Amino acid sequence: MALQKNPIMVLLLFGLLQLIVVTKSENTTIQGCPQYCGSVKIPYPFGYTKGCYYNTSFQLTCNQTFNPPKPFFQGSNITILEIILEDGELLVESPIARDCYDKRGKLMENESNQVAYTISFSRFPLSTRNKFITVGCDTVGVVGGDRGRLFVTGCIAFCNKTNDVVSGSCEGIGCCQMDIPQDVWDFGTISGPILNNHAIVHDFNPCGYAFVAQEGSYNFSKLDLVNLKKKNTSRVVLDLTIGNFTCEQAKVMDDYACRAKNSKCLNSSNYGPGYRCKCLDGFEGNPYLLDGCGDINECLRPINPCQERWSCQNLIGSFKCSCLKGFKGDGKINGTGCTPIDHTTSKFVTTLSIALELLTGQKALSFERPEGGINLALHFISSMKEDRLLQILDKNMIIVDEDIEAIKVVANLAKWCLRVRGEERPSMKEVASELEGLIHKEIHPWGPNSNNNQEDMNVEETKYLLESSCLHAHIGSSNDSSVRFKSMLNENLQSYRSGR
Repeated sequence: MALQKNPIMVLLLFGLLQLIVVTKSENTTIQGCPQYCGSVKIPYPFGYTKGCYYNTSFQLTCNQTFNPPKPFFQGSNITILEIILEDGELLVESPIARDCYDKRGKLMENESNQVAYTISFSRFPLSTRNKFITVGCDTVGVVGGDRGRLFVTGCIAFCNKTNDVVSGSCEGIGCCQMDIPQDVWDFGTISGPILNNHAIVHDFNPCGYAFVAQEGSYNFSKLDLVNLKKKNTSRVVLDLTIGNFTCEQAKVMDDYACRAKNSKCLNSSNYGPGYRCKCLDGFEGNPYLLDGCGDINECLRPINPCQERWSCQNLIGSFKCSCLKGFKGDGKINGTGCTPIDHTTSKFVTTLSIALELLTGQKALSFERPEGGINLALHFISSMKEDRLLQILDKNMIIVDEDIEAIKVVANLAKWCLRVRGEERPSMKEVASELEGLIHKEIHPWGPNSNNNQEDMNVEETKYLLESSCLHAHIGSSNDSSVRFKSMLNENLQSYRSGR
């Protein structure tokens, strides 16, 4: 009651809950291990102090001579920019190969780095989410590496004048690019001239460049023909993989890395050896730690998944969005939404269930029926398919031969209404039409079975038809089943005729 009178306290508690949720998923390292190197977060299985990494492939160095400090792979000069466990990726810096010339076409060795090798990636494969890019107007770029065997490929960038070059286009004029093959580990890039060592294009392009870059991280500009000289590295994506085993093989090993309860194992998506771990849907955190994957409370997120925030209910590994009374659906923003409940349809379903009980003299649910026949509706459909309709009717009903056709019409209508897919069921108008047709045929003296063919009926006659008995006209009984069936049918037929 006090909270209702203090909205500020409510807001503070709500903020505290959000902080608790965030803090829970922030614990991504082994207790007592450093979580950061400079501004870069270092989650387990990576680490740079003893006992804080999974194995030596995940051992890093935190170089304190930089301000802020920078993490590197152990024994290499490759800088780690970011470790993204959720996507199974590492972002690193890779050197750019560059060849520069003076106006006479002589190589300027102090400004060139023609061959740029990145040899420390043998721990993790190069992601296919990278592109190999060559920039220049007299340049051939070559990329080669190890993918179980040596491979070499490349592309040519050429142009005569800057007017031919279009910024944002990398299709051969001043810039070319190509996909990275799968299962590439160590790799290197080479930049070299094609014709005249840049002598003809030196004024606007003294150097050529070749590099691998994360897809989308580099957007070519004609100014890069000169200005790219100032850039020494590119942003590259590596795939995080563990060992040389598949999930099936690793799961039976003592050092299986997916330790979290709510985690799963994924085989390498790069067609190479190894696997990685990921929290199950609805959970977040670090799947490499024993209690690393915690439940996501979607209801506390700034962007609520429900159409109405109050309707959100958090579940372990999931959530649900309630609808107001009188509505149905999932209530999610991207779901089916909440729609008004069709009470006429609900009434019809109830009526149909009662009708089946009256026709068969059996209960809607019964464990005395054969296996698979506990549900009367399913038992009814099964009997129809096996042509055993008459065998399941109420034994107390007195049926003569001329009644069988009418019974089959009603039975088929019931079967139609019991179809699993809602769009395959009849509308209320169709149900009313079928029932009225049966009444016309079996009861009315002017129907198709009589000698009177008068077609028009006035309002009073129509009312008489709707109030007439359907099966009661010819089906006698030793109890009141037919009377109750007649009463129930007439009570609901008018509402069905309005349709849906």
